[in-house]
Amino acid sequence: SGFEVCYNIRNQLRLSATALPIMMLSARSPVEQSVITGLENGCNDYISKPFEKEVLKARVHTALQIKRLHDSELKHSRYEQLLHSIMPPHVIDRLQAGENMIAESHSLVTILFSDIVGWTNIAEMLSTSQVVILLNDLFSAFDNLTEKHGVFKVETIGDAYMCAAGHDGSQDHAQKIARFGLAMIEAAGRVKPPVTGLRLQIRVGAHTGPAYTGVVGRKVPRYCFFGDTVNVSSRMESNGSPGLLHISDAMHKELMKDPSFQDHTKARIVERGTVEIKGKGPMLTHLIVPEGAAVPSSIAKSSRSNRRLSSAPAAA
Repeated sequence: SGFEVCYNIRNQLRLSATALPIMMLSARSPVEQSVITGLENGCNDYISKPFEKEVLKARVHTALQIKRLHDSELKHSRYEQLLHSIMPPHVIDRLQAGENMIAESHSLVTILFSDIVGWTNIAEMLSTSQVVILLNDLFSAFDNLTEKHGVFKVETIGDAYMCAAGHDGSQDHAQKIARFGLAMIEAAGRVKPPVTGLRLQIRVGAHTGPAYTGVVGRKVPRYCFFGDTVNVSSRMESNGSPGLLHISDAMHKELMKDPSFQDHTKARIVERGTVEIKGKGPMLTHLIVPEGAAVPSSIAKSSRSNRRLSSAPAAA
């Protein structure tokens, strides 16, 4: 019957009354019971025979107007979701207020980079679709974590993932990034490439310092970060160790403004010592070690050696 068709459309095809208006036209008796049954099964409107042609046209017109309004609201909602995924809320407010040029200076932000250990070899063993599925699974997990930890996803390039905090004026940006980085490492460990069967490992690095931000581009605008802090953050990652969060001394000092950080995360912070950073020279860095993880022996030895050298008396 028409009632069954209507019910199946609503409950099996999952098409709502606003997505697909349904109008029932019937000469069944009693009319009152038929109307009730039709509405209970999901129709938008019910007209009984005989009917006036103009009345039918008016009701169809109204139903279509409601659908067009629903489609417009749905499109706007998707646009808003997309906009919020690529722009911070305070920047969206300025753009919607009519500002064309968005450029900001920040005294302190914390920026994080990550990449997949051995990605080139892994990608060579996978088909194109498997590469896309793997990266989508991993980055979707990271995206969910950005919302949980209050950090902003800047971009992904290949297997690299970049995010930031502090550009919105928050003062706990180093803590947010550190917690996010630890969560990333844990999430990556739950992902297994279909060919290797081994759990993914990522390198993660972060740095705190001044930066500039701005909306760049017209066709595909992006909220970009500029400055030395971006470069140093990237170097922290490339000089890092799998499964550990490699941070600069500047970030470490900012992180230690919250003495409870290690207690809450169950992570250890180990001084790595002086590391030669391209374009910067020797820099003091630290490792945030997740609960249950170990520092590689090569790094531990290097760290002890650095500490001995730094504590040795100067030659006469």
